[in-house]
Order: sequence, then structure tokens, then C-alpha cells
Amino acid sequence: MKVLLTLHLIGAVFLVGPVVGSCMVAMRATRTGDVEAARGAARTTTIYGWATLAVFVLGAAMVQGKDRSGHFSFTNTWIIASIVLYAAAFVLTVFVLAPALQDAATKPLRPQLAAVAGIITVLYLAIVVLMVYKP
Repeated sequence: MKVLLTLHLIGAVFLVGPVVGSCMVAMRATRTGDVEAARGAARTTTIYGWATLAVFVLGAAMVQGKDRSGHFSFTNTWIIASIVLYAAAFVLTVFVLAPALQDAATKPLRPQLAAVAGIITVLYLAIVVLMVYKP
């Protein structure tokens, strides 16, 4: 269980972290109209957005694990809420933000993209709060 937790936390830092960072770049690129920054953020968002699935799988493995010392269950409200928040963040990241940023060379950047990037960041922040406090 400790190995899974360690890998889950490493993944959260090194896989989710770049997604949140690229959201910040996306917001700035949207404000300034910087197409190259938007396309770079699109690449980072796409690659790391898909890679966050590993963090989800490791978290699910901890819940499913045989060591019940943590008393994790898919019926825990905080776990269900985390899954829903992650699913929303994943869909917004991979299927909304990244493609829109990739199209920045041919279409003008919309201010709504900054809002989507901000929402993604808030979703991941809420997940961290749930993981720490486990209400």
C-alpha cells in the first residue's frame, strides 16, 4: 500500500503538476493572444493530460487493494467526489482545452479558454483538499 501511495503522490506531482502549469500558460496565452505559447501549452496539456490517467489508476488500485488499514472504499463520499472531479478535469483538459489551444494557429483564442483552464485548476485543487481531509 505504501508503494502505491508513493507512486500515486509522485504521479500527482509530476503528471498533474504540469497540467496545472500548462493551464496557467494557456490563460496567459489567451489573454495576450500568444499563439506559440498556446500551441506549446496544447502539447503539454495533451501529453500530461492523458498521463494523469496513471494517477487515477494508482489511486483506484489503492482503494481496491487488499490492505484495508486505510479503510478506503469506492463508497466513501470523498472518493466518489474525487472521481467525479477528476473525470471532469480530464474531459475538460483532453477534449476541450488542448484541442482548442492546438487550433490557436487557425482560430482566434477565445476568452472562455482561460475560464476552462481556471476551472481545471480549481478541480485539481479540490481533489487535493479531498485527499488531505477525507471528509
